[in-house]
Amino acid sequence: MKYVCLLFSLFLFSCDMENLNPSSKNDPLDDLSALQSAGSLTVDTKVVTNPATSITSTSAVLSAKFKSEISGVTEKGICYGILTGPTTLDKVYKGDKSKSSLSTTALNLISGTTYYVRGYYKTKKGTFYGNEISFKTLIPQLVLGQSYQGGTIAYILKSGDPGFDSNIQHGLIVSPNDFMRPIWSCNGYTINNSGNTAIGTGLINTNSIITYSCYITTATAAQLSLDLVVNGFDDWYLPSLDEAVAIFSNAKVIPNLQTILDPNQGYWTSSQVVGLPFYQDNNAYYLIPTSGIPTVNFGYKTNANYARAIRSF
Repeated sequence: MKYVCLLFSLFLFSCDMENLNPSSKNDPLDDLSALQSAGSLTVDTKVVTNPATSITSTSAVLSAKFKSEISGVTEKGICYGILTGPTTLDKVYKGDKSKSSLSTTALNLISGTTYYVRGYYKTKKGTFYGNEISFKTLIPQLVLGQSYQGGTIAYILKSGDPGFDSNIQHGLIVSPNDFMRPIWSCNGYTINNSGNTAIGTGLINTNSIITYSCYITTATAAQLSLDLVVNGFDDWYLPSLDEAVAIFSNAKVIPNLQTILDPNQGYWTSSQVVGLPFYQDNNAYYLIPTSGIPTVNFGYKTNANYARAIRSF
């Protein structure tokens, strides 16, 4: 019996020693690349993702280098996307697996957007990613007269204008066509909160005209502006006095403007005359486009003038 127990103890000891020794087989978890393919963010240093070059608002050149010691490669490429840690499930460029460097031009990118890029390669063990780089596409420079978001850019905000941002262009877009001779509202009726004149207040005025106006069955310039939809853009309004001065100062870029010779006619603004008791109840401002600074005038709210809707960007 003692002999049997001794043999059994030696067997257990032998098993324990075997467990203490490293396996002679390759454990995939000991392979850095296997960790990568299992979803780890560990960087495989055999792949170097280069900084993006030739960046525009909609494209960029992407490249990566691969070290020569990589073996058993079945695929090499570059992946990119708008979230960090892009994989082969995102946008992918598959290159020649025999080459040590790859380059591609990514097209149809979104302007002003940050993209993340990684070079990668595949073997039978999995997919392995290099370092991650990021870049941001440019925001295109907008210009007067450019077709944009349903109309034509007629004014770009400058320093000192309400809403000006030195990093992002903002401005005013005019609709493609006029409204033909609508009235402003009723005479003898003060429209609350429609006397604003500054850039950025046209929409406030326009909404006030609709909210506080007298009951009329004829469509007003304000209502026509709010109801307008062009190429899916439905946030149009009647410009305030300063907004109208701004856009009509660039009359040469505005399509389909009327040539107005009668000083009693012009283009409605959304600004009611304020500070003059008689005129306040009965008059609103309108403008006559000229080759330079437009002529400012005011007239009865029931007059039939032209109107041009605008929207902000």
